[in-house]
Amino acid sequence: MNSWCRVLVYPSTGVIYLRLGLVGGAVYLACLSSVVDGASKSIAVVSLMAVSRLLDLVDGNLARRFGQTTTFGSVFDLLADLVTHTIVWWLSGLVFAPLMILLEWVAGTGILLTTWRGDARWKLALTRDGPRWIQAYFRNNQRNRVCAYGSVGHFLVPVIAYSQFDSIWTYGLTVPGLLIFELATVFLILAVARTIKKDPVERV
Repeated sequence: MNSWCRVLVYPSTGVIYLRLGLVGGAVYLACLSSVVDGASKSIAVVSLMAVSRLLDLVDGNLARRFGQTTTFGSVFDLLADLVTHTIVWWLSGLVFAPLMILLEWVAGTGILLTTWRGDARWKLALTRDGPRWIQAYFRNNQRNRVCAYGSVGHFLVPVIAYSQFDSIWTYGLTVPGLLIFELATVFLILAVARTIKKDPVERV
């Protein structure tokens, strides 16, 4: 079995397949209008999305534990994240959801360009000269409280909007995390733009 075939059956890759399957199931349920009642449908959709989001913590750990980190795995994981985020925002129905989707795909495209060039440590490459807050966000490969809060806020704000469990308290606790996440996203877009501008020939 060649190296590409082995990557496709790595345990970490299998987790990404499962994540995408759960997201697909959530979309299927969300599109059902008459078969499932509103409350049950919302609970099922949110549950599937939440499990998929939690599994995002598993695939990277598996890859590192078994020494199976690859460029393909990094790219596949990022694409799965982008697809998941897009669907969560689409389901939210929030008026600014298209802007969030656009920001994340622009940042994701920049990261993909960096990753495909073999710089798997894009987080360090793009953030090492950044301000303290961005270094805090990306510290320890994003395994820290600041990033965790940002990721939770980024996931829960659209989920709360979709489930209509919105109140001043739920948004008050989650919107700051969303702002942290999106500020980091904007920083990444600017960092990629600066990198391309600095060395346009090498990165074409």
